[in-house]
Amino acid sequence: STLKLPNPRESNHINMSPNAALTDAVIPPGVVTGENLMKLMEHARDNGYAIPAVNCTSSSTVNAALEAAAKNNSPVMIQASIGGGQFVAGKIIKDPQAPHAGSGAPASHVR
Repeated sequence: STLKLPNPRESNHINMSPNAALTDAVIPPGVVTGENLMKLMEHARDNGYAIPAVNCTSSSTVNAALEAAAKNNSPVMIQASIGGGQFVAGKIIKDPQAPHAGSGAPASHVR
């Protein structure tokens, strides 16, 4: 199965969602990197829609973001911030590398 990216310009009605109509741009499902990421970003730019970035601080927020994207057949970026990474690692941990380790946990969960 692949994600067929929409082309809102081909729609006969106004729709702010990237799902207004399908296009030939095909991106494999799952974590997108490299050339496929560039195709995805170019498609969004060329068709005037944004890809949301959700700052995730737990596997629950990752799951919620991925579920919402799947229900809407829409791409989503899972974002990890320093503050979010510190929250995942535990605020009591004072090691300066803790936020980086905490940010890695949601990334591993997505993969």
